[in-house]
Amino acid sequence: MWADGSEGRVAGMHVYRSNRLEALVALVAERLRDSGADPFLAIEVVVGSRGMERHLRHALAEHLGICAHVEFPFPNAALDALVSASDGVAVADPWAPGALTWALLEVLPAVSNTAEGGPLRRYLAPSVAGLGVDARSRSTSLSMHGMSSWTSE
Repeated sequence: MWADGSEGRVAGMHVYRSNRLEALVALVAERLRDSGADPFLAIEVVVGSRGMERHLRHALAEHLGICAHVEFPFPNAALDALVSASDGVAVADPWAPGALTWALLEVLPAVSNTAEGGPLRRYLAPSVAGLGVDARSRSTSLSMHGMSSWTSE
């Protein structure tokens, strides 16, 4: 998939499919080379994994000599951006680390005071009493790595 905001053309999404990765890389490289887009505007190429992003970056750099100002969002982020651009309403991701950190900080005191909150109390014990700065970074770590490790005990 391809979403670009270059002037003089209709912004949107272009979908390219192939069972050969080399063909897709050559097509994207040709589009980048011939697009005439403003070099200061980022171009998005939607990918399914960080490994695919790395591969495309290297392959595009081999084809074009450089791969700069190309963003590789995941499909959900790209679709959210397209929807919010079309209707003007921003889509907030409740699972984003920043949003999830504050949601966790609201419930951590109540959970840590229960019988099941023992592992959580031990994990947060080195932090400042009352869920200080260290606890916020630790809760972010919890939110990014999943909370199953402290609920399974």
